[in-house]
Amino acid sequence: MLMLRRVVLAAIVIALIVVVRLFPDQNDSRVDIDLLLTTIEGASLWLVLVVTFVGGALLAGLLSSLLLIKAGLLRRRYRKAIADLEAEVHHLRNLPLATGDTVDLGSDVGAVQPASPQEG
Repeated sequence: MLMLRRVVLAAIVIALIVVVRLFPDQNDSRVDIDLLLTTIEGASLWLVLVVTFVGGALLAGLLSSLLLIKAGLLRRRYRKAIADLEAEVHHLRNLPLATGDTVDLGSDVGAVQPASPQEG
């Protein structure tokens, strides 16, 4: 399996070398680029294609990294909220159970009154 991986990797590298060598030869014509405020005359077609491809890849990478950063910050906020909620559950589990009269839980609702037995 390792030998097959190496052969496939070598084939990919050789194909990339061939493409990089043949691409400028196949696209050696000159083009004029009309931008909004300026015009570039006589630029090599292969160079224009490479520059636009690399620029698009960089822009896509930048936008993707911004989305990843946003998702990481959101994940951090959620983990902190989960930790706070788990600490609250742990605190509530360690409260004493009601065994008699009243139990003050420190809330605004008031004390919990035990149920009185019905008299017959």
